[in-house]
Amino acid sequence: MKLRSLLNWIAPQPEETRMGLLIKRLVEGSAEQILRPFAAESHCGKILAAMERGQRITSLSAFAICGAVSADRRIREVTKRLRSQGRPLQERWIKTKCGARVKEFWLDDPKNCRRKRVRGGR
Repeated sequence: MKLRSLLNWIAPQPEETRMGLLIKRLVEGSAEQILRPFAAESHCGKILAAMERGQRITSLSAFAICGAVSADRRIREVTKRLRSQGRPLQERWIKTKCGARVKEFWLDDPKNCRRKRVRGGR
C-alpha cells in the first residue's frame, strides 16, 4: 500500500469526502442539481403550494394546511429554499387578537416589488 493511499484512508482529503464533494458542487455553481423540489404531498410541498396560490402563511395556518405539529420548522425549510432560489419572499411581524406576535410570510408578485409611492413623496 502506498503512503498516500494509506494517509487518505486514515485522514481523507476534504474534497474526497461526501461533504467535500457537496461543497465543491455548490462552489462550482451546480446547486440547482442538489436542491430537489419538494414533493407535492409533503408538508413543505403543501405549504409552498399555498404560498404560490397567494396565501399568507403563519405557523398556525401552516398547521391547519399540513397538520404537522412542527409547522414552524417546515415554514423555515420553505423560506430558506425560496431565498436560496432568489424568489420574492415577503415577511412581517403581526400581532394576534390575544397579543401574541407571530411572523407572516408570503410570496410577492415580482411586479409589486417596485418602490411604492408615498403621499407627499415623489
